[in-house]
Amino acid sequence: MGRGFRLAGRALIGAAIASVAIVVPSTGASAAPSCTSDLCLWSGINYSGTKSSAGYFDKNTHCYPKKRYNSMISRTGYKIRMYNGSYCSGPSFILQPGQKISNTKFVVHSFKRA
Repeated sequence: MGRGFRLAGRALIGAAIASVAIVVPSTGASAAPSCTSDLCLWSGINYSGTKSSAGYFDKNTHCYPKKRYNSMISRTGYKIRMYNGSYCSGPSFILQPGQKISNTKFVVHSFKRA
């Protein structure tokens, strides 16, 4: 009877190890998704939430206000200034050409070409 319990115990341990391997989360959860526009923006961090995209930006003339973004990908050949305030005001940072940001310094509410 001892041998039967040992075999059953080993089978349970093997099944438990196999199930752990199945539920281990993928480390690629925050990997940047594809972006086919000049600029892709997400409302959540790690490229989650509502996705928006934008194309060509007029140089220093147009502000894109009243938005709410926390992650972004630039595929442009120019810099874009991201602002914490609406109407391109308040604290800001530069999104570099080709840069990917999975979690911005602050919620971006507006942006324009730098």
